[in-house]
Amino acid sequence: MFAPNGLLCAEGIQDQLISNLNTMLHISFAMDRIILISWAIWNTCSEFIFRDIAPSLYACRSRFKDELQWLVHRAKIKSYATLSDWAESFR
Repeated sequence: MFAPNGLLCAEGIQDQLISNLNTMLHISFAMDRIILISWAIWNTCSEFIFRDIAPSLYACRSRFKDELQWLVHRAKIKSYATLSDWAESFR
């Protein structure tokens, strides 16, 4: 059993740790974006191997935008609101 407040406290600590980690590492991209682009590349390669669909930069970027939109849709963090605008900047 756990206290309901413990979960809220853990979420706040996690957000703080991630923002501190990004500041300490001096990186401009957050880890979630790196994971999403890696996932898009992986899926594009898998489509070539298993479905014989030729990989393209457009398909990979399109998949990344879709995954990014899903992330924004699922996220409860306010910092992801600007991520939607960042995703729309791609053509």
